[in-house]
Amino acid sequence: MLANIVNGRPKEDAPRKTTLLVASPSLLTQWEREIEVHTNAELVVTRYSAGSRMRTNRFSEIMGQHDIVLTTYQEVRSRLEALIP
Repeated sequence: MLANIVNGRPKEDAPRKTTLLVASPSLLTQWEREIEVHTNAELVVTRYSAGSRMRTNRFSEIMGQHDIVLTTYQEVRSRLEALIP
């Protein structure tokens, strides 16, 4: 998966292709280490969780500045429940 992300990176003048990686909290830390160890590319990675949530109408624009967004199943569920009335 990491090889596909690195090899699929667009040219510098093109917009990034953001990958959303959803896993349990313990695996997110492992993913962060794996990305650091196994990629030579300078991937821009962020972790989206309760402590780093953004309240902005520019969410897509901000997340689009990252190559990989790491989050948990619970976070996806919480955000989905907040969007559905």
